[in-house]
Amino acid sequence: MQFRLSLRLTAVALSFMMCSMLAATHAQMGYFDPDEVQCGYDRHQNVAALSAEDLGSRMPPVFEPPPTLPAQTTSARDPIPLDFSRSKNFVGHVGGGGGVRILYDPRHRIIAICGVEDTLEDLVVVPNTAPPGFAVAHADLSRVATAHGLHLGSTVADVRRVYGRAPLVSFGHGHRGLAYQRFVPMPSPSAGPTSTPFGIYTSFEVRNDHVVGITRSTGF
Repeated sequence: MQFRLSLRLTAVALSFMMCSMLAATHAQMGYFDPDEVQCGYDRHQNVAALSAEDLGSRMPPVFEPPPTLPAQTTSARDPIPLDFSRSKNFVGHVGGGGGVRILYDPRHRIIAICGVEDTLEDLVVVPNTAPPGFAVAHADLSRVATAHGLHLGSTVADVRRVYGRAPLVSFGHGHRGLAYQRFVPMPSPSAGPTSTPFGIYTSFEVRNDHVVGITRSTGF
């Protein structure tokens, strides 16, 4: 099985429309916890002056796992309850107008980025990050954790207790970690659950046996 992440945080066309429909449908029809869809929001609210395409040269370096990784299938439901409602929406102008929302913790130097595309949402939380070169909402991100209590600083054993046994795999460029995937039927607004798999992908970057980055992607 292949683990697919699609973080495009710099100079990309992010699309919102399909993703907001999926989020609303999940919440209404209850096929799985709607909190597992992290970034569904009204793209017309709290819009920033900068667009998503403007962020490329202004973003600090943030490591992104490669597009495909060997992943362990898991049954763990483990959303990350992180509220982006106060953050500005950096709207994309190509492909329907997706968006990026960013929170930064200046005290602990942690950044959280949530991006929306046509049928994908991506959430990344990483420490030791320089502040963005533009105004973003500040928040204490030191206590950000998944529903099962996994957080920056958790051990490999902690992750495996929740998600199951998985080998450490190379993320490239000297990075490595644990990669997991779970699939649920994608709901249709008119026909109920479909045969199309809707994927929930979670990776934990690991250094010295401790989690130093969490990436979560939903979509198909």
